[in-house]
Amino acid sequence: MRVRNELCVYKRVVLDTRFHTTYAKTLEGNLTGRRPCMRDCIQPLYSPLVLGAVIVSTRRHRVSAYPTIIHLNLNWPVRRLMLPGFVIPLLCLLAQVATLCPPFLKTQSACSCFAYIDGIVIKCNGPEGPGVVEELKKNPLEIRELALENANIVEIGRHAFRNLRIKKLILDNNRIRALHPDAFRGLESVMLELSISMNKLTAVPTDSLIAMRALNVLSLRCNNIGDIKTPVFRNLSSLIDLNLGCNQVRLCA
Repeated sequence: MRVRNELCVYKRVVLDTRFHTTYAKTLEGNLTGRRPCMRDCIQPLYSPLVLGAVIVSTRRHRVSAYPTIIHLNLNWPVRRLMLPGFVIPLLCLLAQVATLCPPFLKTQSACSCFAYIDGIVIKCNGPEGPGVVEELKKNPLEIRELALENANIVEIGRHAFRNLRIKKLILDNNRIRALHPDAFRGLESVMLELSISMNKLTAVPTDSLIAMRALNVLSLRCNNIGDIKTPVFRNLSSLIDLNLGCNQVRLCA
């Protein structure tokens, strides 16, 4: 989110930043002040501590977090809340976001789900990860980020993410040795970031990446990659960030 000329623009929602402070009541009941236009997400999450009930996190992301509409006490003076273009857009966004996290994730203790305006973020740590992917295929959603870590994955097969729209995919801390050439089929124009760090790759999976024309960020850190031919990334025309650290890389002509 960029702030220009005292206006904060996120997609089609414009908020006036000249109103410097609004107030929110946190889950602990404390009164806190926040600057407007500092948060781009509404973040419901499932917590086993409340038996699957939906609560809202006040976790901060990079910059100071802006409170979600769920935290606002509408009994407080209305003039503090009726900022031009503020309350109604947030109510609309809340209605859209509240249903994004798939219900089946309530039973997945190793996975968490966060709902954002531009998609959901699912993070799984453990062997349940591949099963979650299969469930997601039954009801495709816009996925901002999918992380499958410590899942003991050894190979990414053909059409592994069929019918899914994943912008960021993290497959770190597995035992991946091979990827099918069609492993990411269907994500060529969708996926922007891919991380296959801390795995068992011995070479850059060129055949699997060759068609990833939208890919901006690629991390193959801490594998067993050795010699790399210089043209290997030539077809990744959108790539701007490549991480090959913690390998035994030697560039070959």
